[in-house]
Amino acid sequence: MKISMAVFLTVASVSLSAPVAAHHSRTMFDSSITRVLRGTVTEFDFVNPHAFIIMSVKNEDGTSTTWQLEGGNAMGLIRGGWRPETIKPGDDIEVVINPLRSGAPGGEWNQNRVLIFEEGSETGISPTER
Repeated sequence: MKISMAVFLTVASVSLSAPVAAHHSRTMFDSSITRVLRGTVTEFDFVNPHAFIIMSVKNEDGTSTTWQLEGGNAMGLIRGGWRPETIKPGDDIEVVINPLRSGAPGGEWNQNRVLIFEEGSETGISPTER
């Protein structure tokens, strides 16, 4: 009976842990590709489990595309010097991302490779310097 219960508990714990590991998968992003986006922030969601930057990026033909970029968790961002007010709608930013494998306008942003351009300046500053 003890062996049966031990086997059952082992199988149950392994089965239940699989969805947790799947949640933290980054396979949707192509980490072999980095892309630089420059555009205007429309929304900054400083939330858990992941922060998001929604931004409008101008295309070569003059149209705009909305990009949804996933970042780290709020506590990790805070440790890196970020705050909920670090970037705000209307900010002109440049961000380095790993794009989605699907080709959709989205990706994972690197918190250490974001620049904010204030008042039309050509030189950006790090969000942690703001």
